[in-house]
Amino acid sequence: MLAPHRIKHIVQKDWYCGPATLAMLYSVYGRDFSQDRVAEATGIRSHIPTRGCRVDQLAAAVQDLTPDYLLMGKYDSSVEDLVEITVNRGLPVAVEWRGTFLEPNGHVWEEGHYSIVETVNLAARTLNLIDPFNGNNIAHQNGRMLIDDFVQRWWDDNYLPTVGTDDILDPETWVDHIFTDRLIFALVSRSQVDAFTDLGFQPLTVEFSRRCHKAGRVLDPGLSYRPSDLDVQEDTHEPGT
Repeated sequence: MLAPHRIKHIVQKDWYCGPATLAMLYSVYGRDFSQDRVAEATGIRSHIPTRGCRVDQLAAAVQDLTPDYLLMGKYDSSVEDLVEITVNRGLPVAVEWRGTFLEPNGHVWEEGHYSIVETVNLAARTLNLIDPFNGNNIAHQNGRMLIDDFVQRWWDDNYLPTVGTDDILDPETWVDHIFTDRLIFALVSRSQVDAFTDLGFQPLTVEFSRRCHKAGRVLDPGLSYRPSDLDVQEDTHEPGT
C-alpha cells in the first residue's frame, strides 16, 4: 500500500487548512485538485473563513469530486496507528490538532488545525508534519515535533448541526459543541476500504463525530483564539442538552 506519488506541499489560503490538507492527500494519488475546488465541493465555502471546515464536510467534498474514494477516519487513535499507516504502509495520514500561531505583530493565538503526518520516528520520539499553514505555526520546528508534545495537542473542538435539522449546510444550525481526541484520517480508494476498516477507520460523518464527543470540556478562556471562537461557544450547547 505504498504511496504511488510524493505528497505535494500546498500552502493554504487563510482558514483553508482543511481544503489544503485534503488537496495534499489527493496529490499522493496523482489527483490535482486546488484548495479552491475542494472548498467549493464542501458546499460551505462561503462560511469557511468564519466557521472553518469539519471533517464530515471534507468527506462530502470527496464524494463530490471522486466517488471512487472515501475519507475515512479514526478517533481516539494512537501513536501506534500513526506508525502503522505512515511507516508500515507507506502512506501519509492527516490529523486534527491544535496549532499555536505567531502573527507578524507578535500576537500569539491557538486554533484547531489540519496537517499531515508524513513520518514517525519512535527511536527519536519525533514525527514530521507537512503543515499547510501560510504563516508561523510555532508548535513545531519546520514540521518536526516531539511525539509527546504533539499528543498534548492532538484534540479539537467543532460545532455540529443540531440533531434533526433539515439543513446541515446552514451555519445557524451548527450549535452542538463537541470536543474530540486524536483524530486521524486518510483518503481511501474503494479497494482499500476493507484494509482501513480492519484498522478501526470509519467513513467520516456528522454522527460519527457526535458519538466521539468528550463531554464536560470547554475552551480555556485564558488562551487567545480567533475573536469569534469564545463568542460562538457561549451561543452553543453540548449535544443532548
